[in-house]
Amino acid sequence: MSSPTARPVRKSRAPRSAAQTHEEPTIAGEETSKEHGIASLLKPAEFQYWATEHMKACTQMTSRSAEGVMTLWSEMGAFTGHRLQAGMETASALAGCRTGGDIFRCSADYWDGMIRSYADETAKLAHLVADMTKSATTPMEACSASALQSIASIPEHNGMFV
Repeated sequence: MSSPTARPVRKSRAPRSAAQTHEEPTIAGEETSKEHGIASLLKPAEFQYWATEHMKACTQMTSRSAEGVMTLWSEMGAFTGHRLQAGMETASALAGCRTGGDIFRCSADYWDGMIRSYADETAKLAHLVADMTKSATTPMEACSASALQSIASIPEHNGMFV
């Protein structure tokens, strides 16, 4: 006698074949049967080529960015040194002032020079950053342009796109 809550035992199904699931069987490393379109970009040799080109461009970008950052640090260090020197010279000049007018002129000269100095340094740093950015992105830009040429060479009506 079976219990009223017992469920019937289902027989397990046999695994589906590739033909039943409409999937093409593939073997690791086997090239696809399509010789055009995106499928050709996924062939192991071509994938390795583009991956290598991309890594070269990334390495060049990283190297150029690091060089640019070092240039910026060097420039900021030199600027800081110049500003410290100007501050020391102003302190010495203020110590030699005899009148209120002398103190005012010395102080005004210092602040005028400081504002001009910071404005010039800001412009210089902006140019350095622009140059660094251009230098760093050029390798990836070239790699992307090359990849786009490869994609553009795919025939429009190749069966891959609707």
